[in-house]
Amino acid sequence: MSCGYLWFEEIPLPAVDFISEHLREDCESFVFKDEDVLILTYPKSGTNWLIEILCLICSKGDPKWIQSVIYLIRNPRDVLVSGYLYWSTSNFIKKPESLE
Repeated sequence: MSCGYLWFEEIPLPAVDFISEHLREDCESFVFKDEDVLILTYPKSGTNWLIEILCLICSKGDPKWIQSVIYLIRNPRDVLVSGYLYWSTSNFIKKPESLE
């Protein structure tokens, strides 16, 4: 553990809420189902909007939604600024030194 982070499988996590033994157990016991949807986005890049869109699609019962591709694109500079402002005000992770 360094700089207030817990490194788990080369991923830095806030050391506040994570215990490596629990993470290991969760990773080993988790099973993906065919109907599961995995969403991967950069922090502060519109993840909640994407979740909402997928939920609306799923709730209509259209089985073709899994076969379509949804792209979420946001200007990387906007992601950087939004992330910086968010992490600057959070209590659970090391504060960024400066935007520069």
